Amino acid sequence: MDHLHRNKIYDLSGRVALVTGGGTGIGLMITQTLVTNGAKVYIGSRRGEKVSSAARENPGHIIPLELDVGDKDSIRNAVKTIEQNDGKLDLLVNNAGITGPSSPFFNNESVPENKSPAALGTALFENEKVEDWTGLYGNNVASIFFVTTAFLGLLSKASEERGAWSAGVINISSVSGQIRISQAKWAYNSAKSANIQLTKMFATEFALKNIKVRVNSIAPGVFPSEMTGYQGEHTLGKEDVNKAAQGLHDVPFERSGNGLMITQALAANGAKVYIGSRRGEKVEATAKEVSPKVAGQIVPIELDVTDKTSIKNAVKIISENDGKLDILVNNAGLTCPVSMFLNDDSAPENKSPEALGNALFENEKVEEWMGLYGNNVASIFFVTTAFLGLLSKASEARGAWSAGVINISSMSGQLRVSENKFAYNTAKTANIQLTKMFATEFALKNIPVRVNAIAPGVYPSEMTDQQGTHTIPGKEASEIAQGLRPIPFQRSGK
Repeated sequence: MDHLHRNKIYDLSGRVALVTGGGTGIGLMITQTLVTNGAKVYIGSRRGEKVSSAARENPGHIIPLELDVGDKDSIRNAVKTIEQNDGKLDLLVNNAGITGPSSPFFNNESVPENKSPAALGTALFENEKVEDWTGLYGNNVASIFFVTTAFLGLLSKASEERGAWSAGVINISSVSGQIRISQAKWAYNSAKSANIQLTKMFATEFALKNIKVRVNSIAPGVFPSEMTGYQGEHTLGKEDVNKAAQGLHDVPFERSGNGLMITQALAANGAKVYIGSRRGEKVEATAKEVSPKVAGQIVPIELDVTDKTSIKNAVKIISENDGKLDILVNNAGLTCPVSMFLNDDSAPENKSPEALGNALFENEKVEEWMGLYGNNVASIFFVTTAFLGLLSKASEARGAWSAGVINISSMSGQLRVSENKFAYNTAKTANIQLTKMFATEFALKNIPVRVNAIAPGVYPSEMTDQQGTHTIPGKEASEIAQGLRPIPFQRSGK
């Protein structure tokens, strides 16, 4: 029974760890704990002086490593360094992250930004930037994919060396990724939910491929650190903590559909429908084809959902023409990037954990992950906030009836398998989290605008090449269905 003694259980002698963002805050505490128990710890940061200082000031075997988790060359260099020095990696802690854009006025009811739904929507829209959202996603989510895949070979070698014991990956998420309130940090909270989803997909995919690397996440609450300003706007009072705890739920209920079908259904029942796309000729052709067949009206409008000027122009057009908006369907999105070889066990990329990690790392691009997040998640924030005033006016005009926002998510945002689309699936999880936050915050502020999400399954469309890679055979569909989490009808709104 000697192996169960506490000195044995917590003895990390001979273990090699990498903690990204390990020079400050939670990362530094993890580093200190690992070193105290005998581990050799690399602490990675793009701020070289920060990790060098941490290494000097803390006793034990701490090695500073200059590492920019958003730069693939920097990640490659880090892998090379640890491989040459140790030939393995026992533990990877993906801790690096930023808080990103924040709108602190959101929770201050006395400020002019909160005097009306229109004022609030405009303030949120103008205060935050698309590039801040995509930059945060690159740091807090995409980095986990690229760092983990790059080190997968060294993690697997550590597992081989130690037999029954397996190497591990720990992703530092946050309770903010699971609650329904925004804490004035819409981008951060939605990205942390994507972090959790990526953890689930890695854990599942590695297990299915018999790759002996465990993947888990830790979701801390409010923590005094350099990133949070030690307290500041991230500190929650007792009432806030209770409110946040009540918001720990699964996602709203699931349906199916796509943009064109929704347009046809609304127009067929007499609605005037604006269809927006940055491909103006596409929506014009759709309007020309569908309009004669429906009772309502279809109006094409050029709209790039990642461009704030384009969004403002769309708001101006609808405001001048109609003075209100009864329903907003956030349907625009991308699927890329995709790693088709992942589920082909005969492909050379799957011959070993190291080969698979390298293939995933080299095949996908950081900028593609960030671009997808801008299209599939950040756009929802900016389009919804920009139109909040017109949505509220529609509710006022109709009394008991309230205007609504429908975000088109996907079943892929709720599954534990990746379907070859790690970026897409994590973004759809963030989409659902953003939906929950909007629904809750609007209800708390008495803004009469309902917000819901629809999570379609596989659907033949232009985005999925009508069928293509997204078609799931019966056996696989059954396996995936077992991974679906319950979706209760527990959502806020009125």
